[in-house]
Amino acid sequence: MQPLQKHWNLELWEWYRRCISLRRQLPVLQTGAYHTLYAKGDLFVFCRFNEQFAIVAAINRSDNEQQAPIDLR
Repeated sequence: MQPLQKHWNLELWEWYRRCISLRRQLPVLQTGAYHTLYAKGDLFVFCRFNEQFAIVAAINRSDNEQQAPIDLR
Protein backbone atom coordinates (compact mmCIF):
# COMPACT_ATOMS: atom_id res chain seq x y z
CA MET A 1 0.00 0.00 0.00
CA GLN A 2 1.35 3.41 -0.94
CA PRO A 3 1.67 6.01 1.85
CA LEU A 4 -1.30 8.11 0.69
CA GLN A 5 -3.57 5.09 0.19
CA LYS A 6 -4.01 4.64 3.94
CA HIS A 7 -6.03 7.89 3.91
CA TRP A 8 -8.32 6.82 1.07
CA ASN A 9 -11.99 6.03 1.60
CA LEU A 10 -11.75 2.45 0.31
CA GLU A 11 -15.53 1.91 0.35
CA LEU A 12 -16.02 4.91 -1.96
CA TRP A 13 -13.08 3.84 -4.13
CA GLU A 14 -14.61 0.37 -4.58
CA TRP A 15 -18.01 1.94 -5.45
CA TYR A 16 -16.34 4.00 -8.19
CA ARG A 17 -14.59 0.88 -9.51
CA ARG A 18 -17.95 -0.94 -9.78
CA CYS A 19 -19.53 2.05 -11.55
CA ILE A 20 -16.66 2.22 -14.03
CA SER A 21 -16.94 -1.53 -14.67
CA LEU A 22 -20.68 -1.25 -15.35
CA ARG A 23 -20.11 1.62 -17.76
CA ARG A 24 -17.53 -0.41 -19.66
CA GLN A 25 -19.87 -3.43 -19.86
CA LEU A 26 -23.07 -1.62 -20.88
CA PRO A 27 -23.03 0.41 -24.12
CA VAL A 28 -26.21 2.25 -23.07
CA LEU A 29 -24.17 3.90 -20.29
CA GLN A 30 -21.58 5.03 -22.82
CA THR A 31 -23.63 6.31 -25.73
CA GLY A 32 -27.28 6.24 -24.69
CA ALA A 33 -29.42 9.35 -24.53
CA TYR A 34 -29.62 11.07 -21.15
CA HIS A 35 -32.57 12.49 -19.25
CA THR A 36 -32.71 13.89 -15.70
CA LEU A 37 -35.78 12.48 -13.95
CA TYR A 38 -35.44 14.18 -10.57
CA ALA A 39 -32.95 16.52 -8.92
CA LYS A 40 -33.72 18.07 -5.57
CA GLY A 41 -31.75 18.34 -2.36
CA ASP A 42 -29.55 15.30 -1.90
CA LEU A 43 -31.36 13.11 -4.42
CA PHE A 44 -30.55 12.89 -8.12
CA VAL A 45 -32.24 10.43 -10.50
CA PHE A 46 -31.44 10.06 -14.19
CA CYS A 47 -32.05 7.72 -17.09
CA ARG A 48 -29.76 6.58 -19.92
CA PHE A 49 -31.49 4.85 -22.81
CA ASN A 50 -31.15 3.62 -26.37
CA GLU A 51 -33.29 1.51 -28.71
CA GLN A 52 -32.72 -1.65 -26.66
CA PHE A 53 -32.22 -0.69 -23.03
CA ALA A 54 -33.07 1.89 -20.39
CA ILE A 55 -31.24 2.27 -17.11
CA VAL A 56 -32.47 4.42 -14.23
CA ALA A 57 -29.91 5.46 -11.62
CA ALA A 58 -30.63 7.15 -8.31
CA ILE A 59 -27.91 8.84 -6.29
CA ASN A 60 -28.67 9.72 -2.69
CA ARG A 61 -26.03 11.88 -0.97
CA SER A 62 -27.75 11.84 2.41
CA ASP A 63 -27.63 9.20 5.13
CA ASN A 64 -31.43 8.91 5.04
CA GLU A 65 -33.66 6.95 2.69
CA GLN A 66 -35.17 9.19 0.00
CA GLN A 67 -38.11 8.89 -2.38
CA ALA A 68 -38.43 10.50 -5.78
CA PRO A 69 -41.87 11.19 -7.26
CA ILE A 70 -41.15 9.99 -10.80
CA ASP A 71 -43.40 8.26 -13.31
CA LEU A 72 -41.58 5.75 -15.52
CA ARG A 73 -44.45 5.13 -17.89
